[in-house]
Amino acid sequence: MKKIISGISGEGRKRNKTNVFEEYQITGYKILDLNKDGKKELLYGYWSGGARSSGAICGIRKGKVKKLVDFGGSPQFYTVKGSKNQVVVGGANSAYEYAYSVFVVSANGLKEKDVYVRVYDDSDHMRVTKNEKEISRASFQAWEDKLAEIKPDDYKPVKPVEKSQHVRSEKEIYLKYLTRMKKSLLKKYSKSNIVVPLSDYYLEYKIMDLNGDGTKELLYTFQVNGFPGSDDPSYLQQKGRICTIQNGKVKQMWESDTSHAITFHTIKGSESEIVVDKYITGGIHHIEVYHVASAKLEKNASYIFGPIEGPELGYFRKDGTERVKDPFGKDDENLKYIELKRL
Repeated sequence: MKKIISGISGEGRKRNKTNVFEEYQITGYKILDLNKDGKKELLYGYWSGGARSSGAICGIRKGKVKKLVDFGGSPQFYTVKGSKNQVVVGGANSAYEYAYSVFVVSANGLKEKDVYVRVYDDSDHMRVTKNEKEISRASFQAWEDKLAEIKPDDYKPVKPVEKSQHVRSEKEIYLKYLTRMKKSLLKKYSKSNIVVPLSDYYLEYKIMDLNGDGTKELLYTFQVNGFPGSDDPSYLQQKGRICTIQNGKVKQMWESDTSHAITFHTIKGSESEIVVDKYITGGIHHIEVYHVASAKLEKNASYIFGPIEGPELGYFRKDGTERVKDPFGKDDENLKYIELKRL
């Protein structure tokens, strides 16, 4: 998300007298997950040329930054203690009036839930309304005490990349990493003096954005056995890995244990989960469901699939004691197989 801050639409730049764009006065920003769904939002403040600063909240939709809402009145941002999906924006409407807008954050954007307005009259008497209905000062104070201010980070303008510089794409970074890794893995798992051509060693991969945050992840599987020169050339065994990119370098987030075969799947209706199917032997599969956060995987569920009780196939809890009915829909209709490409 940080790499997009310098490209904030019209607010990011202004024209000076020589008709040259220069950095606008962005007062600060914060990148955080407002509703704990694994997708981070961007909050930032900027001077718009008036007496008070302005601010905005953005999210990433289909790999691009989208402004969800913006504000005037020198806004401040808050979370609400005890709530996992609310953000509050406070700002001055005038010298005597201050308002708080309460938003519910969801995958579809922001929805305004409540508006609190605090007004002082000429006698310095305070009157408070909630959604245009007057409420007591005590009730308002109890709510206001739950607010926790989101402290912004200092904004440092990002220097533009000179045209002569080549910025490597995620695909270039991953393919260079995989080429190096394929040679290293072949060397690691070759146990004899047999010279194995690199083309005879199977490494398969897929580059895709697993959680819609604009950064693509890398999934790949590689052989541990089942190729000439391995411990058992006649018996295929694999491992799998999931990686991301941080600071221009590949970071491994997850590695499987050794299995007979490994496949990856997404879940229909979920934008941040991946299913790993590890086939062990005898019709037994170990199934793991992970939530994909910005730079790590969090395990949500584990199952065993196979003939645990007699010949009937089914899903069971990882310890094999409790049957689970259709965790991915009837006949796994909600699973979508991720097809890997051979390197």
